[in-house]
Amino acid sequence: YDFKASQIDHWCLFGGDTACRCEDFTEPISREENKGWLAQHQSNKDAIKMDYDYDVVFVGDDIVEELNGTWYHVQRPDGLRIKEDWKNTFTSEAGAEVEGLALGIAGDSSSNLLWRIKHGEMPPKLFAKVWWISIGSNDLARGGCSEEATVLGILRVAEEIYFNNPGSVVVIQGILPRSSRKDGTLNGLTGRTAPLIGKKRSEKYYSEMARRHYSLWPSIKAVNKELADFCKEHGHIVYFDASDLFLGTMGNSLYKSKTEQIVSELMPDYVHPSFEGHQVLNKAILKEVQNIVLDEDETNDIEQKSGEGGTRKLLRGDEEHES
Repeated sequence: YDFKASQIDHWCLFGGDTACRCEDFTEPISREENKGWLAQHQSNKDAIKMDYDYDVVFVGDDIVEELNGTWYHVQRPDGLRIKEDWKNTFTSEAGAEVEGLALGIAGDSSSNLLWRIKHGEMPPKLFAKVWWISIGSNDLARGGCSEEATVLGILRVAEEIYFNNPGSVVVIQGILPRSSRKDGTLNGLTGRTAPLIGKKRSEKYYSEMARRHYSLWPSIKAVNKELADFCKEHGHIVYFDASDLFLGTMGNSLYKSKTEQIVSELMPDYVHPSFEGHQVLNKAILKEVQNIVLDEDETNDIEQKSGEGGTRKLLRGDEEHES
């Protein structure tokens, strides 16, 4: 892929290249100054079983670290229940059909994840049939990156993983919906527009205020569409969208609102899944992993030649393609 940063039209979500904290997606960047981050990075490395054949390895940000019950290596509310449900779903020790490993750190961007997999979280002796990537939300929300920069950052991580694991399937999970509105709706402004008008401020100020007060949902949908389109054209990478699991609309028997809204029971802060949200997401992911690893969906796979002259099936789209 062409990852030349110089070709990006603009780095920042609301225009320009300097009015945001977007990191260069071509450069691995650590957050070692954060003690909790460093402790979780070490914990992730310690959790890896060398020469062990995992069915799926999850790498990513907040949502993946939550599978271990923590944020920045500190137990989060409902953490034990979230961890227990994930173990029951993705570890053979608890009787699951597939064996998984979760390597995440809260707050990470694509550049941070790239650094981690280059520094011990993707060692040569870590084997996995599926690498599951969940990253990008913090590129938009924390870094204020443009949709283009966010997409390329995610694809840079996918490229690095596939380059080092050519026999594996790489899955990119679409960015989940998020809202800064009190009711969890996903369109329009948050209602706090006063800081954006009537005062002469710097470009950086306006960009930061816009990032906080405008809905990121249109940008998330644009990023997810680009990722889905990319995966359709590259058979070794699979796109997985879980957005609809967390969305609903208000209404009754006579009227249904056209405004999309995050289901508060599944995502109480409209950013992070609750225990119930993780349960729903785990079930959906498990089904997809089983389709890939156990070939349970014969209508939705392709064949790839294995090193032993046989074939293995990769999930991709709705048609069959030779890779």
